Amino acid sequence: MRKKLSLIFLLLGGILTIIGATLSSVNMKKTPDKEEIKKEEKSLDKNTYMPITYQISDNVYLVPNFSLGDSNILNISDYFFDLIKDKTLAVQFDDTNIDQLDYAKNYILESDDYLDNHITNDFKNKLINFSIKHTKYNYDDYKHYNIGFNYEIINNIAYIENGFNTSGIKNILIDKYNSSKKEIISLEDEDIVIDDLNKPKGEEFINLINDLIDNYDNYKEKYLNNYNNYINGNTKELDKYCNELNIENEYFNNKIIIRNERLFDKIIEYVQSDEEIVMVVDIENVYGDNGLLRMLSDFKVKEIKEKN
Repeated sequence: MRKKLSLIFLLLGGILTIIGATLSSVNMKKTPDKEEIKKEEKSLDKNTYMPITYQISDNVYLVPNFSLGDSNILNISDYFFDLIKDKTLAVQFDDTNIDQLDYAKNYILESDDYLDNHITNDFKNKLINFSIKHTKYNYDDYKHYNIGFNYEIINNIAYIENGFNTSGIKNILIDKYNSSKKEIISLEDEDIVIDDLNKPKGEEFINLINDLIDNYDNYKEKYLNNYNNYINGNTKELDKYCNELNIENEYFNNKIIIRNERLFDKIIEYVQSDEEIVMVVDIENVYGDNGLLRMLSDFKVKEIKEKN
């Protein structure tokens, strides 16, 4: 295993940014060139951005998170920060201090094993052909990792090719809270997140990858539209998107159905407490027929709008 890990660490130099995307854009910040600076300055001249925010009870607020974004998400309004300033931040998972090398180890196959041994030749050729067209994915690098990690990487590349290279609201708030030395609660531990890519059967991820590669341009367009709907607060379209996710697939069943049961219990616990909480969870867990908003239908949930 030591020889295998040495090889992996050599390969990681070229792929850490993609692993960073898997971890909600950890270390994906880059030095902008002059054109990017001009573009960002132009964006910041626009009206400030009010993140979608729901009030569940007098003391609990819920903020949907889109893991990656662009400069449009950076200019958050003072109204939003004033709304949450005295509240404890609870995030789905605080990944900001994770060592990417250690994280990657959780998905590395055994020293004498390769992804080739777990897939057909036709599927292997599909991954190789994809890597020819999309150079951020190199099958010779990723064959050292399990199929779940390969799916996550290919899926994140679709976001990156759309120009998403900025942390989402979760990481923005974590940075702000850390700088103020305010409390941050992680609703899940690392083992739960690792299980997302390790627990489902290989065929579940093969089905997802086949669909993703066969309809890659459509997925890229869908992700871009989904982000724009998120930025513009078009919650009906976010509901529609989440209802299209295949919850019969073990991966999405774990990420949505099972995870939402835990998150719902945590919300009820906070509602019944006196603690002022702002919870930040992924949009897939908030919207759709299986989302937290539907599960909270007995509450008088209201969306908070910025006052003009």
